[in-house]
Amino acid sequence: MVAPALRLLACLLIGSMAGSALGILFVPDPTGLVATGLALLCTAILTGYLYRSDWLRG
Repeated sequence: MVAPALRLLACLLIGSMAGSALGILFVPDPTGLVATGLALLCTAILTGYLYRSDWLRG
């Protein structure tokens, strides 16, 4: 079993890597505010999904 804080950190790191890639994928200007907003939204969704799943639970 992994501590909840460590599981949150792992989910946040994986979510931020995947979210930043997905956030800039569908916008014409990858340096704009829309890309940043989508990246943050994707990061939040993926992190929440991974944290709520059974991944790394004992």
